[in-house]
Amino acid sequence: MPVRLRPTVLDDAEALAALARSQREHLGPWEPERPAHWFTEAGQREALEQADRDRAAGRSYAFVIGQAPRDGVAV
Repeated sequence: MPVRLRPTVLDDAEALAALARSQREHLGPWEPERPAHWFTEAGQREALEQADRDRAAGRSYAFVIGQAPRDGVAV
């Protein structure tokens, strides 16, 4: 399956929240303690909004790896 690396977008909030919830127990020993809000769509949207501000300021760049569209660039 081809994959692509792309910058995060606000529409990623729902999927990222679901991923965070599904991996919460497994990654718990290595992750910092997170408030319950972090595992919600609203919490992820806030994190993505901060990521957008950080990107605009040149402080950091957040990306996701996903399935490449058929006409997209595969990594």
